[in-house]
Amino acid sequence: ADARAAAAREAAATQQRQEAEAQRQALLQQAQEAAKREAEELRRRALEEARAAMEEESRQHAAAMQQQQQQMQAQLARQQAEAAEMARRQAQELEARRQALEDAQRRQQQAEEAARQQAEALARQKAALEEQTRAMAMLPPANAPGAGSALLSLLQGGGGGGAPPVA
Repeated sequence: ADARAAAAREAAATQQRQEAEAQRQALLQQAQEAAKREAEELRRRALEEARAAMEEESRQHAAAMQQQQQQMQAQLARQQAEAAEMARRQAQELEARRQALEDAQRRQQQAEEAARQQAEALARQKAALEEQTRAMAMLPPANAPGAGSALLSLLQGGGGGGAPPVA
């Protein structure tokens, strides 16, 4: 009976060890599955965080590019406005110079015309003076008889080629 009891105890102890081993194996498998699930969750979270970080970085990059593009457009607009203003000023200056040149040419033409008219008047005066000098040369000397009436005739007739003498 002792041997049977010892064998029964031994069988019970073996069964207990097997159950304990099975329980340990089940706990180990549960722990491995829990660790696997936790690792999957950590991996999923890491991927989500990496994706979110990449999206944020991409958004920031796009915003920076847009700001840079706006700055470049503003600079281009300023440069175009400056160029347009410079062209406008140059056109005004060119127009002022053209107008001044036209005014100077007009004044020169007026001066040339005045000089021409003055030269013509002087030529007429010179011709008249020469005519008078010729007419005077044809007069008899002042002390000659009839010299006064000849002078009067010359003066009234404008040098002999004008109106008839007044009697």
